[in-house]
Amino acid sequence: MNCKTTIHFLCEKGQCHFAKNILKKLDLLCVSKEYVTKIGCLWGTVGAEIIWAEWASKGALIASRYKRPWQKLIVRLHRYELHRSTRMKKIRWDNVDCVVFVNSELEGTFKELVDSNVPTVTIPNALDVDRFQLSEITAANSIVSYSVSFSEVKAYHKLIQLIKAAVQLVPDIKLTIAAQRPITESQQNYHDRCAELVDMLDLSSVVKFQYLEINPNELEVQNNIKKLLKNHNAVISYSDIESFHYSFAEGLLSGLQGFCRGWGEISLKEFWDNWIYENEEDFLSAIVEWANTSVSERERIALENRKYVINSFSADSVAKKFRELFRSL
Repeated sequence: MNCKTTIHFLCEKGQCHFAKNILKKLDLLCVSKEYVTKIGCLWGTVGAEIIWAEWASKGALIASRYKRPWQKLIVRLHRYELHRSTRMKKIRWDNVDCVVFVNSELEGTFKELVDSNVPTVTIPNALDVDRFQLSEITAANSIVSYSVSFSEVKAYHKLIQLIKAAVQLVPDIKLTIAAQRPITESQQNYHDRCAELVDMLDLSSVVKFQYLEINPNELEVQNNIKKLLKNHNAVISYSDIESFHYSFAEGLLSGLQGFCRGWGEISLKEFWDNWIYENEEDFLSAIVEWANTSVSERERIALENRKYVINSFSADSVAKKFRELFRSL
């Protein structure tokens, strides 16, 4: 790849949120081509020497069928696409030059279930590290777990049960579960189920729900998330399944202590090994140990956590990996 190589980022309109931080660091290399229709998608490939198809979906399918012999095609696969077997089978993987994964376990699953011959690489997701400042750490045993929506995959009901056990050991522990207000029946049902569990376990003074405003502007600047993080000293990832877990990364970047469930469906060890616990007993022990640490020790940990995320997942560091990939094609 030379400095004049033309790279087109091909993505369905409104679905580029996971790549935005990387694209900002590649603005001199990548031309964004968001599409709505098949014709728009085809036009997005015209003139490109390298095509980056975000998601293994419609764009990847079309690009793999119509790319020219001199063009190189990269497909970035997240997680959701692996369950869409019909679409995955339609993509011409023999015409794909590299598949990029955000988690190496997904890379292994792809090779086992879809295609073992196409070149692959794992490059993690990226954060805009300048967007989140170091929080003012206090002695409060306040923990937060948050997501865009109330989804059962986040396992908030299991987390509430864990907090029931934790409060016996750390009486002043507090948990905030934050997401946007339910907008679908399934989200509302899950929210209500969690709220009923809080009442049943007599945790109304321990667990609170906070409702986030989620709109395109908020996704860009994340003011609500930054305010949320400033009011807590630890972040928990207790999901059944995550590929990377942005909210956990944002918490560590803000200096919060982290606790990550290590017995979910996909391993996150390659990202969060220092914060992962393999069973509930170890998880609880870690919370108790943290609850008894001094503010000065928490501040030391905060600096280490922030440094780790910046070094490993900043948009600059991840964009560098993409530049190396482009050069290798």
